[in-house]
Amino acid sequence: MKDGCVVEVKSIVWLVVLFIGACGGLNRVDTQATLQIENQVLATEAAESAQRVIAFQTEVQATAQAAETFVVEMNNINSQLVVTVRAGRPATPGAIVANRSGTIRFGTTMAGTSVDGRGCVDAQQRDYFLGTFSRIFISAQAFNVQAGSRIAVEYREEGIQMLRESWILDQSINGDCIWTTFDAGRLPLTPGKRWTAQFFVDGQPVQPPVVFVIGSERESDENG
Repeated sequence: MKDGCVVEVKSIVWLVVLFIGACGGLNRVDTQATLQIENQVLATEAAESAQRVIAFQTEVQATAQAAETFVVEMNNINSQLVVTVRAGRPATPGAIVANRSGTIRFGTTMAGTSVDGRGCVDAQQRDYFLGTFSRIFISAQAFNVQAGSRIAVEYREEGIQMLRESWILDQSINGDCIWTTFDAGRLPLTPGKRWTAQFFVDGQPVQPPVVFVIGSERESDENG
């Protein structure tokens, strides 16, 4: 009877051990399954995050390209506007850019028989001279022309250059006139011809040129 009880107790113990082992195995299976599910969820979330990052980068790149395109277009528009403004702005007669003292500007250019104390042709300004004259004064009012500038004057008869003279300005001029003389004895003067005297300052033409016509003694007699 005692041996039978011992066997029965051992059997019960083994059953308990087997039951506990089975439960432990089930617990391990459930834990592994849970870990796999959690890993899948994490992988899915990571993939979704990566996709969101890629989408964001794509949007940023598209925005940057759009901004770059916008800047290029605005630069083109600004360039076109500048060209339009320059094309619509008439040039100031007689104005040239100086290298030393800002803008060189010129006023009236004249021809006459004498000049005043400022070197400008006086009130006897003329555009017609008889063949008996001795010389013609040519002047151009100037602003901001500095001493040391090279002045030149070019004489043309009916568009053909007949004489060119040049000299260095010995003092600055601001409001007075650059002047020179056209001597009758230095050039063959044909009555009725149209002449122009063009000043230059450091190679830049002064506009407008002085225009005058040489007459004859016969015309003087007829007009007298």
